[in-house]
Amino acid sequence: SHFRAAFGRDAHSFAALGYDAARLLARAASESAPERAAIREYLAGVGRAGNDAHTGVTGLIRFDENGDPVEKELDIGVLRGGRVVLAEGRHGR
Repeated sequence: SHFRAAFGRDAHSFAALGYDAARLLARAASESAPERAAIREYLAGVGRAGNDAHTGVTGLIRFDENGDPVEKELDIGVLRGGRVVLAEGRHGR
């Protein structure tokens, strides 16, 4: 991969998620008005309301009417005793 060639190791999953987030934010900034509210509105509509899903390195990114990612699993952590502990079960759509 290009990352391995440049840095001598594989990228971890947070790097891929961060890359996708940065690219999606750049898309929102270039395709909407350069104001916080307009960018937020654009991001909320990704993959719905006539706004194409974003194709990232982690797959298609789109959000439902609640702002949750569609067809992406996630783990939810809770704070217990000063530590983050995974909540019971898996979450996602």
